[in-house]
Amino acid sequence: MYWAKEVSTDATDQYISTANAKAHLKVDISDDDALIDALVVASSNHIEEYLGRTMVPKTLKLYMDGFPFDGRSILLPDSPTVSITSVEYVDGDGTTQVWDSSNYSIDLISIPARLSSAYNVSYPSTRSQNNSVIVTYVAGYTVTNGVTDGPAAIEHAAKLMLGSLYDIRENDCPAQFYSPSLGFKTLLAPYRVYYRGPWV
Repeated sequence: MYWAKEVSTDATDQYISTANAKAHLKVDISDDDALIDALVVASSNHIEEYLGRTMVPKTLKLYMDGFPFDGRSILLPDSPTVSITSVEYVDGDGTTQVWDSSNYSIDLISIPARLSSAYNVSYPSTRSQNNSVIVTYVAGYTVTNGVTDGPAAIEHAAKLMLGSLYDIRENDCPAQFYSPSLGFKTLLAPYRVYYRGPWV
């Protein structure tokens, strides 16, 4: 079954605040603030792809060509999922419907989160067309006053990458820069999510 995801509303917070990043880099001037912020975003984006997680809250959309035919749960990419905004589908007449939240349950404890039909409720029938089901949801760690509630090991790994990006600003750099360090991979290994699709 085909599926795709997109960011509907991007994050408004940084995973590492400018002040926190500058403290790690031991930078006490403001000349490089814009550069540092850009490198924070770059390192966070890389770690998101590497881990299969979302570092800061954003609204995502999961597109599928139908509901699971055998009634199994739908797995949501980019952990941790915070909440479900809506579940929409295109019915047999070609009309987009909103599936009422009373018809499904969400397991936010599992990684990845699972969306399942409620007890004694079946998934609705959909028109046979591309992207006939859209799940909109919010995922990401909470950031309060520049401090994330995510695992400290992920933040430290992001700072390791940030330091490398800040120190080495040219394409012509030591070969080892292109290969994640043992420390980087060791810090992130326990939190990596191997997402294989909405249902497996």
